[in-house]
Amino acid sequence: MKTTKLKFSLLPLLAVLFAITSAFSTSANTNVSDPAAIQDGYIMKSDVCEPSIPCSLSGAFLCEVNNQQVYGKLFPLAPDCPIKLRRD
Repeated sequence: MKTTKLKFSLLPLLAVLFAITSAFSTSANTNVSDPAAIQDGYIMKSDVCEPSIPCSLSGAFLCEVNNQQVYGKLFPLAPDCPIKLRRD
């Protein structure tokens, strides 16, 4: 009787543990960007990233506005913008 009681109390615990593990393993690649995806562009002015036109990570030409290179950020709240954006 004790083994069946233990089995029934252990089963929900294992189900919850499996659900938590699955949730963490499937959300691991959420920061990977699609190269063709449009990203917010920024122009460097006095070492500050100022919003500009949207561009992408792929394309044949560098994305420019008024002969200034347009850059992208690694994360939306990042202070710097080190990624050179492109266009077709």
